[in-house]
Amino acid sequence: KFTQSDDEEIKALAYKILLQTNNITTYERMMYLHNIPLLEGIKYHELYLLANSTQILTFEPDKYIIEQGGVAHTLFIITSGKVNVEIDGKVTEQLGDEDYFGAVAILADTTRMASVKSITDVTMLTLSKNAFKKFLYENPKISIKLMKEVINKLLDKSKE
Repeated sequence: KFTQSDDEEIKALAYKILLQTNNITTYERMMYLHNIPLLEGIKYHELYLLANSTQILTFEPDKYIIEQGGVAHTLFIITSGKVNVEIDGKVTEQLGDEDYFGAVAILADTTRMASVKSITDVTMLTLSKNAFKKFLYENPKISIKLMKEVINKLLDKSKE
């Protein structure tokens, strides 16, 4: 959505992120985090704090990033590259730039429901469950806001 902004500076920065992600600034990390529906209610100054808890990971082609049944403890945001999502060894989806997986992993104690394997060189922004918990403990108002967000999403889904 940032690449479609009316603000030329935001649009230019968004394209910079898409084209060159080896050195991602805190502001760029904030933009990626803001695109995660779970986190879209977080204010920018709060996103700044969360962005400082993220890490960059890279994978070569044909490498498993996560495996189905493994312990889930990290959110992954693809900043460049493509991956396949596999369930029981079958490709079910392909993800690329700005897509993410593992959002449930930072909220709940669960196992991975799918494997994710790199197709190309992949660079990702990651947020661990421990870093997210620490962020929530240090910012309790956000915990309440996120809890409301999750409950509202669950209620909306139950109405479908």
